[in-house]
Amino acid sequence: WPPKREYEAAAARRRRSAPEPVPTLQALATEFVCANIDCVEDFGALTPAVQHALATELCRRRLFRQPQLRLLAPPGLPLSELVAPDCHQIDEQALHETLEPLACPDSRLALLSLGFCGKCVTTATSQLIARMGALESLTLTGAYRLTDGCVAAICGARGAALRSLKITGNQQLTAAFVASIASECDSLERLALEDLIYLPGEAAAPIGRLTQLQSLSFRGTRLLVSSSMLAAVGGSAHCLEALDLGGCTVLSAD
Repeated sequence: WPPKREYEAAAARRRRSAPEPVPTLQALATEFVCANIDCVEDFGALTPAVQHALATELCRRRLFRQPQLRLLAPPGLPLSELVAPDCHQIDEQALHETLEPLACPDSRLALLSLGFCGKCVTTATSQLIARMGALESLTLTGAYRLTDGCVAAICGARGAALRSLKITGNQQLTAAFVASIASECDSLERLALEDLIYLPGEAAAPIGRLTQLQSLSFRGTRLLVSSSMLAAVGGSAHCLEALDLGGCTVLSAD
């Protein structure tokens, strides 16, 4: 007797038709504040979780501009984390003014994450990042203006302390920047070099010098070849938990 109903499909339909979960009070407050962000004069000190939530919602609403950046990272306030998922409306000068007070040996900023930051992250910005005395986690996505020299400056100054590094969306970085990471960032636990579509296929091999990687991603690095990939994971094979090779079209099936 064949069943008359496709139970898996029915279950999927029920999940799609299920009501949305009731939003939390914090989510409602975040949405209300972001919807009326023009009325906000000052936030004062924010916890990292609240800052992340406000930045994410402002970016979702495409309202994250220079005034909002100053609200979330006011001058003179010691920040431990700064997260901005979408910086495409932030210009170079505004980001420079925000990061300059944090670029000192006494800075508490341990995590800096800038998304879609190609417009505002330049050589001058990378020099500020290199002077952040407590930086341990750095994410720069869509950073199309970064050069080998920019990355070398950051790694040379902060590489020994970095635990997490993610750089994506660049067409001018070469094998030299990978060598800088491999030689200076020996404490890295998470590394993502993604959508670097012109990075030479053999450039990843020096990553094999790193011995503490738990997560490694070359997603979208199209020219990566098998020999280079195998060399890159060799040093951390004993502790590597996640490897992302999506979009690496040159890799052989073996």
